[in-house]
Amino acid sequence: MCDENNYRTIVVLVFCLSLMFNLLAYLAYDASRTMSPYREQVVQDQNRYLLTPNDEGSRQSSSENRFKNSFAPLATERAVKISAQQFLKARLKSPEVQSRKLQEEDSFNIEQDLHNTTIGNVTNPHNYSYVINQPQLCRGDNSLDLIIIVCTSVSGFSKRQAIRNTWGLFLKQQQNVRMVFFLGVQNKENIQNKVFEENHTYHDIVQEDFWDSYRNLSIKSVGALKWMKNYCNIAKFGLKVDDDIFVNIPNLMEMLSKVTHPRIIIGHLFVGARPIQDIHSKWHTAKEDFPRDVYPPYVSGTCYVMSLQAAIDIYQVSLYTKLFWLEDIYITGICAEKAKIKLAHEPELTYIKRVASGCAFEHAITGHKVSSKDMYKIYRELQDPNLKCMNGS
Repeated sequence: MCDENNYRTIVVLVFCLSLMFNLLAYLAYDASRTMSPYREQVVQDQNRYLLTPNDEGSRQSSSENRFKNSFAPLATERAVKISAQQFLKARLKSPEVQSRKLQEEDSFNIEQDLHNTTIGNVTNPHNYSYVINQPQLCRGDNSLDLIIIVCTSVSGFSKRQAIRNTWGLFLKQQQNVRMVFFLGVQNKENIQNKVFEENHTYHDIVQEDFWDSYRNLSIKSVGALKWMKNYCNIAKFGLKVDDDIFVNIPNLMEMLSKVTHPRIIIGHLFVGARPIQDIHSKWHTAKEDFPRDVYPPYVSGTCYVMSLQAAIDIYQVSLYTKLFWLEDIYITGICAEKAKIKLAHEPELTYIKRVASGCAFEHAITGHKVSSKDMYKIYRELQDPNLKCMNGS
């Protein structure tokens, strides 16, 4: 009797469960019919990221075909669904985008990157004052092709004079080029008075009140960028050059006439250089000053050219970047990397010492470690109409 009652209970439970499952199935079916418009919309949204085989292209408009063809590396024999994030990543990697010319960069994205790089408090303010300034040097109705900023020591009188009397005279043939000498200060009153007299004669000195020393070359270069940004922003390019460099201005201008990239630094490029850990070296770099094992790509600080926009962007980034004492690595490496500036190698913009002759500089742009005496010799020979050179010697 007891077994019969248990059997009946099980049958009733099975029947009730069956009835419940049937009811739930019906409700689910009815709900799916009610939600069908939304369901169709979701499918359409997913199909926006659907890459179809070429044989189905006839069902698409011509614009849709162009859209699909730009993702050729992603196409497969079957339809592939990708997310919106994958879609954007593929768009950036497509040949269509990568083949664009460098001068057609997306300036909005660059501005956004710079904004993100410079969020926060200024950590390296260049708040030095001008002892001597040339605010009117670049003023005029027309833009300039080039501003030359010669970084020189306070006591470098003979070197500055040699430049004025030699390759600086090329500027008289180039009305669209200007030049200034950039220096800091020292605590010798007699030397400073000579600097004032020198500037009174030539009006080509810019002097800030930071201490002028080898360890402060990065400060001097940041100051040069700031001056270019504030007082010579009509120049297309800026040449930063040391005072022992001979510059063949006509050759330099010919090279610059071919440059179209709006954010570029041109010089002698170094890639893969490592910090020197030898404490006895002049260029010893402590780990706390630069913790990375390899320096970013950079160009030699002896001479390099940068476009106006590159100069402005690097200066802006430097305000938020810890100062590093090796000037070329700091300006053209660390700060240029943050600002995403293009670096270009030009072998004729060299840090190497050339033979002190007109023939050695006939087709060159610069040469390094040139004495004041040799500057006169090189310039005199370059001006000689009878100069005959064999293999640049």
